Amino acid sequence: MTVKMALALGMMVGLAGCCSFQTNRIIDYRVEYGTQTDPVLRAQIERIDASLRAKYGMSTEQSAVGLMDLRTGQLAMIHPDRGEYAASIPKIAILLAYFELHPESREKLDPRVRHELGLMIKASSNEMAAKYSRAMGLKAVQRVLEFVSVLRPETWRHLDGQTLRAQRGAHG
Repeated sequence: MTVKMALALGMMVGLAGCCSFQTNRIIDYRVEYGTQTDPVLRAQIERIDASLRAKYGMSTEQSAVGLMDLRTGQLAMIHPDRGEYAASIPKIAILLAYFELHPESREKLDPRVRHELGLMIKASSNEMAAKYSRAMGLKAVQRVLEFVSVLRPETWRHLDGQTLRAQRGAHG
């Protein structure tokens, strides 16, 4: 994972990760060319982006950010036309599966595991990704993804098991 991808992911998780999936209106949300964005939210992520780029010596050509506030449905993007291949997306699936299969870790995470999962996500450690995917088994990771409907967009589920059915064409 490149520094810019890690920064973008970190910003998205940091800003939106504390939000809960409370409304049905964003279940069938699609981002298209004409999708309206929120100028206030964009200004906020532009400030964060500028600060992080200055801190890490990055140019504007080295970053792109997309953020959706899951509470409100507000969308903001910086350089949305830039394409980046996210090679570390499987690591996010492994992290999700770990916490689904070890729910006790949500409240109390072993320091060694915290460090290793941090290496996997923050430093994009392939060694740690292999270690945890082998320990859980790829079938278990796939089952978790199917459970939270990453592989089936017609149904979205909260991690607590509550099911929300996507209603095609209904945003509110």
